[in-house]
Amino acid sequence: MLKEGKHLTLSGIRKKASKSWVIVANPEFNSTNGRLKRGDLIYFSKSKLDVHKFIIEDIPTGVTRYSIFYTGETGSNN
Repeated sequence: MLKEGKHLTLSGIRKKASKSWVIVANPEFNSTNGRLKRGDLIYFSKSKLDVHKFIIEDIPTGVTRYSIFYTGETGSNN
């Protein structure tokens, strides 16, 4: 699902793309802990493969910085 140009905080990204792999363009990180603060949500999918295909085939022109991550739980150490 494409969500181009949505500048959101990390909590907003998790709300829009729950339990999904996301691509966030122009990411801004916390200088203290290095965690993502906000960015432009440009794509998300339940499929990690679809996210990688999007980067290779369809990433918008001009996007030079992006971050990829999963918004759901990844294991028992959360």
